[in-house]
Amino acid sequence: MKKAFILFVIALALLSLAGCGNSGKSDTANDVDLSKLSDEDLISLNESVQQEIVNRNIEKSVTLVHGSYYVGKDIPAGAYTFFAKASSEDSIVFYVYADDAHMANLDSRYYEYVYAGEDNTWALTLNDGELFTFDSGEITLTVSAGITFK
Repeated sequence: MKKAFILFVIALALLSLAGCGNSGKSDTANDVDLSKLSDEDLISLNESVQQEIVNRNIEKSVTLVHGSYYVGKDIPAGAYTFFAKASSEDSIVFYVYADDAHMANLDSRYYEYVYAGEDNTWALTLNDGELFTFDSGEITLTVSAGITFK
């Protein structure tokens, strides 16, 4: 009987110690030591976080300056609404290419032209590995969740 009581007390002590570790709370971003990750793991984690932000529609819009952007590297793949407003002096020419080789051959899968002094809005899904480029101004991308009814 004495032996059973001692085993019971030890089991209780072990169970109470096991529950003290994290008090039932999950790790937060502050608890993660990023310095222990390899460069490749850190880049992969960053890409996953960016994609999850898009999936959750947390980040609603971003304005990009003219240049070239790689889908899956510079911005996550996904469905977007684009808005471009050209200055009174410059038009905006927007292209989407399947990859660098298609860009070198000027073989775009999508093209949009915004005349000087005008604006334009269009919806487009960008896929991993594609790149898009535009030659002047700014374009605002908004995460598109499709049609919503209120």
